[in-house]
Amino acid sequence: MPTRDTAWPDGSPCWADLSVEDLGSAKRRYGHLFGWDTDDSPGGDEGYVTCLKNGRAAAGIMERTSAEEPSAWLTYLATSDVDATTQRVVEAGGAVIEEPKDVGRGAGRLAVVRDASGGVLALWGAGAHTGFQVFGEPGTVAACVLLTRDLQASRAFYEQVFGYTFGVEQGGLVTFLVDGQPAGAMHQADQLPDGVDAAWNVHFAVASRDATVAMAEMEDDTDILMSFDSPAGPEAVIRGPEGEVFNVTELPDTPPEE
Repeated sequence: MPTRDTAWPDGSPCWADLSVEDLGSAKRRYGHLFGWDTDDSPGGDEGYVTCLKNGRAAAGIMERTSAEEPSAWLTYLATSDVDATTQRVVEAGGAVIEEPKDVGRGAGRLAVVRDASGGVLALWGAGAHTGFQVFGEPGTVAACVLLTRDLQASRAFYEQVFGYTFGVEQGGLVTFLVDGQPAGAMHQADQLPDGVDAAWNVHFAVASRDATVAMAEMEDDTDILMSFDSPAGPEAVIRGPEGEVFNVTELPDTPPEE
């Protein structure tokens, strides 16, 4: 079980949370889908819960603060200096949605920004809340992937802001590296909705794509947008009742240890 209790390296996807209108329904729905328990947020903020897998922080769910705000999963990228990284975002052609601020009771420092292609993300400077404590196993985040209409422009932006290096591009998909290690991916995606040029997408690991899809289909107003086989394994794209979109990816069987 991959776990972590310290701050993530700069540029790493370190957290993901969902903003919704109906917090209670979302807690029940995602708890059933991914086997989560929930607890109060590390900073004690009202309207925010931390989702736990085997007692370790896996993701978050919060109440929307505005009726105009869409329900969506938000990817957080780690940084040791939120203010300086926010400035680099602006210098690289991005924009600030929420200025840097301290959140919770020492939980960390947060900014929400838009990259140069329009993709929304959060910058997180860890305090008491370091981010994912468990990942890469069923019921946790497997990857955060940037979908973009202009892969080269997105590569240039994140290289300037975070110093990313990249693996070999194949079929419009490229892995980005942090400290020489794979940390996430970017994908040339022409199927984005009209008016959207880039978006971060959260992929959750599951033991069975088909079983997860069947559970999701039992929920009212939940749609399976796509179900397909990828190099990573069987996948599905799911849209929740409030319009939030996420992926599930079936993990390969792990041989038992001898």
